[in-house]
Amino acid sequence: RSSVTWKIDLIPKRLDRFKLESHNILELPWLSPDGRMLVTRGGEIWDINSKKLLKRIGNGSTKFIKAAFCLSAMQLVTSSINKVVSIWNIKDGNLLMSLKPFENSIDCLAFSPSGALLAIGLRERQIEEIVESKEGGAKYNSIVIWDIKKGDTLLTIKGHEKVIECIIFSPDGNFLASGSQDHTVKLWNIITGECVTVLASHKDAIISIAFSPDSKYVATGSRDGTVKLWRFHEVFNSFEDIK
Repeated sequence: RSSVTWKIDLIPKRLDRFKLESHNILELPWLSPDGRMLVTRGGEIWDINSKKLLKRIGNGSTKFIKAAFCLSAMQLVTSSINKVVSIWNIKDGNLLMSLKPFENSIDCLAFSPSGALLAIGLRERQIEEIVESKEGGAKYNSIVIWDIKKGDTLLTIKGHEKVIECIIFSPDGNFLASGSQDHTVKLWNIITGECVTVLASHKDAIISIAFSPDSKYVATGSRDGTVKLWRFHEVFNSFEDIK
């Protein structure tokens, strides 16, 4: 497996700026996939174009750690410091459901394209601890696939040896990609939980993953300063050089 790699030199450019009407600190905001909405750690959902506050979620005192949008269902999922995952209606700001608090820290969240499934990346143990799996390898993290309609766990996936930094469903809804501090990207079949392929050419943690709209290409970004573009070969369930 190989890839095309670019060395990226980021030049910051301010696109827009607006002042929040409240006193919540705009820390670690999350953008919707279409770039039209923004949610703050304090639970404020803003329209970026009109610069208007759309809704407030939560009780005002809760600080959210992670968040992800699902525009097809107009929902927002959040996790808080008390390890509770909650799903909200974006239109009215109402709480739709809260999952039972997890025992472990929540590192990342992702909706499936239809909004039917939710992926939750969990840090099972502190990094210093080593948990031996049945196969004899050290497993630190897991990904829970939650069936929203049934209100139950569909799958629990284990495989990364260090913290999972990012997760994303493919646009066709068939796969889940996960990036980790173990320098790998893994592609999972969301029906069987099988690891379809492993991309292991980065030299540092994976911090971002993006699929093309047709699910045939994957871009991976790493703290090693590179972005790699991969083409998925569906017949062989593997990635190959796009050249």
